[in-house]
Amino acid sequence: MFPRRFHIFMETYLFFASHTGASGVLYDAKRRRFYTTTISKLQARLTEFLLAQQFFFGVIRCVQTAKGSSFESNICAITTLALIMPITAHFSQTFQPHGTAELCNMMYHYAAQYRRNWVQRYNERTTLTADPLFYASILLCLGGMGYFYTGSFLAYFWADLPIFWISMVPKTTPYYGMIFSCFLMYGSSGFYMIQGVIVVEVLNLMAFAALMFPIHSTELNAKLARGKHKTYPSFRTVSHFPMEYRKLEILHSYAMAIWGIYVVPFQAFALNFVLYANYVLIRNWDHLDFLMRCLVLLWTVSIQVFWYLVLHLAGRYYLFSQRNRGSWKFLGVRDAQEAKFMAKFKKSTRPLGIGQNGYFIIKPLSVVKFVKGVVRGTVRVLLTMR
Repeated sequence: MFPRRFHIFMETYLFFASHTGASGVLYDAKRRRFYTTTISKLQARLTEFLLAQQFFFGVIRCVQTAKGSSFESNICAITTLALIMPITAHFSQTFQPHGTAELCNMMYHYAAQYRRNWVQRYNERTTLTADPLFYASILLCLGGMGYFYTGSFLAYFWADLPIFWISMVPKTTPYYGMIFSCFLMYGSSGFYMIQGVIVVEVLNLMAFAALMFPIHSTELNAKLARGKHKTYPSFRTVSHFPMEYRKLEILHSYAMAIWGIYVVPFQAFALNFVLYANYVLIRNWDHLDFLMRCLVLLWTVSIQVFWYLVLHLAGRYYLFSQRNRGSWKFLGVRDAQEAKFMAKFKKSTRPLGIGQNGYFIIKPLSVVKFVKGVVRGTVRVLLTMR
């Protein structure tokens, strides 16, 4: 299902990511298997500890700068707040590396089995293959590496950002060269860990979406015209359909058991980060130079666009699941016994949604509520300042 270059690329990137602790999962391109090792799990836990240590150090520095310049305090606070995203995203690699590896193996093997048994029109150049995922992965990884190389220098020379340990060392020290070299080594490694954590998690989500969305959008909908399906008509028969749907349901449940719980803190983080970034821009616009304005705008726009896409796609996923369950009454049955079986099968299922059952499930209106919260919060900031 996947081109050979994709397997080599995934093995190489996860190899380097695991050595910096950004990923607790490795990939073997020859055996087509994701796995974990004792060293990779220890490195992932060490990375989580270092990221948490940097966050608490940043909080302490924010408290210290709050006694002086309000502008400096706001810049430190928004940068420290941004560390919550990689820390939260890295939880699955720290506490559930084996489960993440098993989920990746399940997705790969089910995709291969699904294509082999049911897909009648398969083209290596279509969107169902890994070509778009391959090029998007390269762009994502190169962008992340470019950001951490730029950020490692920026963190030192930025006078208004004293939240890193190197800011405690005077620049007039006679050992400046040695300390600066150490900073470039550890600082670059730290920024690579942050970017690597985000890239690894986004790759996992992209793979999950590339597998589940095409199946949910067309193949599980029995109401569509026969020519719009890419699977054999026998896929949508009482003999095979319930079993195939249960496989997808188990795969979805396993994925949500690992990732679903993190949807709730990400929702809260995205909303609060955007609101605080807007507050910093509005209040300190005259004090910010051009580069600082661009950086804060880049942060807030990136978080908003990313979470808008997540909410929109997850809402569509839930909508597809609801629509598919309603279309099963058009599934061809041979007799009353099969009709009765499908009616009971439908009652035994529920719409599949992204999130944690009982706490938060992303639905089609979730993106509207998020936009409403951002707009209302920003307007309240403007009114309060006036």
